[in-house]
Amino acid sequence: MRPRSGSGATYDRSLTLTTSVDGRVATICLEGRLSARNGLALLDDLTRALQLYDRVLVDLAAVIVALPTWYALFGLAVHRAGGWPHARLGLVAPDAQQRQHLRASGVADHVAIADDHRLALQRCEHRPRIVWACWSFAHDPAGPARARHAVAAKVHEWQMADRVELDDLALVVEELTANVVDHAGGPFTVTVRLDHDVLHVVVGDEVARPPVLQPFDPAAVRGRGLQMVAAIATSWGWRPTASGKQTWAQLPLVVDQSAGGPAGCGAGSPEPEQ
Repeated sequence: MRPRSGSGATYDRSLTLTTSVDGRVATICLEGRLSARNGLALLDDLTRALQLYDRVLVDLAAVIVALPTWYALFGLAVHRAGGWPHARLGLVAPDAQQRQHLRASGVADHVAIADDHRLALQRCEHRPRIVWACWSFAHDPAGPARARHAVAAKVHEWQMADRVELDDLALVVEELTANVVDHAGGPFTVTVRLDHDVLHVVVGDEVARPPVLQPFDPAAVRGRGLQMVAAIATSWGWRPTASGKQTWAQLPLVVDQSAGGPAGCGAGSPEPEQ
């Protein structure tokens, strides 16, 4: 479905979608029951709308949600469409109880929520409290440099370059990915997630063997990567996965002096619910 002014769709006779367009802003009105029978189709349509328009508002006034977990599809649609700021979604929930359900489900950390259209559109301009991105890389000596540049570009895109120790971040990404290239010998993924006032870096590979933190040896030429990660990160570790393992590190954000608090709680985050 390609949304147009006044266009609509009906999912299994239980949920109706109507789209209206004003310039580069699309407003989608949902009516009926959101459930497993229609959720995936709605996810596809929301993703396409977010790719087509600068801002998308979804009016939830006439929606009944079968399970609160289905609210998660709104955050997933934003991620599938490229993530904020490329995909900006606002949920209009006039009912206070519905807004409470959205907050309890965690959706309010991923998309803008308000009780009217004007405020929802305004809040689309602010970075959500939680944003993330993921990349896949082939086994290549140049992979760590590519990963480092991709993560740095994303942090700038999130308007967080002045609240992240960029040199520390670059070093953590470089060392975690170089460890994969040197020892795992296969493709790898890099995920960066900004969660309130903590930046998470996760590197996944296809080897289950855990990373080893070598004891400090001032004469050693190599083997200091994890030592540097451990010194920079507030915490780090690894976990097994079905396909291998993930090695992760957490870095704090620089305190936003202008806002007087942690970076994740400043002006870049959506305003508190009224």
